Amino acid sequence: MTGNVWLTDDEKVAIQRDVLDTFGPCPGGVRGLREWLDLSAAPQVSPADVYDLTTAEFDLPPSPAVRSLAVCGTYRSGSSLVAETLHTAGGYGIPLEYFQSGAPERRFSRWLTGPLPYRDQVIAARTDPTGVFGVKLFWPDLRTLTGVPNLAPEAAAGVIGRALPSPLFVWLRRRDTVAQALSTLRALNSGRWRSIAGRQSLQPRNADAVASPPDRTERARDEGESCYDFVRLYRLVGMYLHQDALWANCFATASTPPLTVWYEDVAVDPARTLADLTVQLASDGMHPREFGPYPIRLRKQAPASAELAVRRFLVEFREGRSNGHLD
Repeated sequence: MTGNVWLTDDEKVAIQRDVLDTFGPCPGGVRGLREWLDLSAAPQVSPADVYDLTTAEFDLPPSPAVRSLAVCGTYRSGSSLVAETLHTAGGYGIPLEYFQSGAPERRFSRWLTGPLPYRDQVIAARTDPTGVFGVKLFWPDLRTLTGVPNLAPEAAAGVIGRALPSPLFVWLRRRDTVAQALSTLRALNSGRWRSIAGRQSLQPRNADAVASPPDRTERARDEGESCYDFVRLYRLVGMYLHQDALWANCFATASTPPLTVWYEDVAVDPARTLADLTVQLASDGMHPREFGPYPIRLRKQAPASAELAVRRFLVEFREGRSNGHLD
């Protein structure tokens, strides 16, 4: 979608300021996001829905971390697809959200005990034999990673550099923040944050056998089910604009500019875009074991009705019909 079916820069500034002034920043994590949006309890997650890359089967033999690859951005910006591709390429570890609020307790509790702090145990267990530790970072995660509350964006790159060994940044961005908000609200309502085609399971690099595929039945997407909620979508748009601006200020003071990947480019040609990313990483001294194109098992989740919902939001916003929120 282009032209007047995307928010203009002036509209983005207005929404960002209004949401931040009215609701404050989102505390981060799925639970914090639900509370910030005043959503009811989260849907129950089946054991079959556990993301295989988070399990102990994919832990690696301890290796000293020499460099870090930090995939930074916002939710629903293609981060899972980028992370899986980097894992498939090899040489980058497994960039996941290890420092997201609640993640240590829910998915990585095995690293909460032991002689080393959680961060050190994560790095030890997920550093590639090449010496690269991969991690996915959303802005609220920086508090858990660095231990610094209310981290100033202008100082963030340096603080991250003291928490992680020699980080190289990949910045994931999304131009259509309304579609991003809609995707987020749909995931919060359904409890499904990713869709794996054909029940494919990846092979752990430290195992001889392929991990057992999840015992699940693919659930068809209900194209007619709507999760449209103007007020919550408006808040999410403002949140994403604010967090993207924080990353922009962070990288403006970084000693090395990030490699920027746009979601829209990944959506149009994922194989080529992600193969290009590993070529760029190799030029910065981070070489993959294999150059692309790479197989992709994650599939797009947006139903056909998503574009209509985005247009509806823009019409309501531009006409001032905000269900009382913008009166």
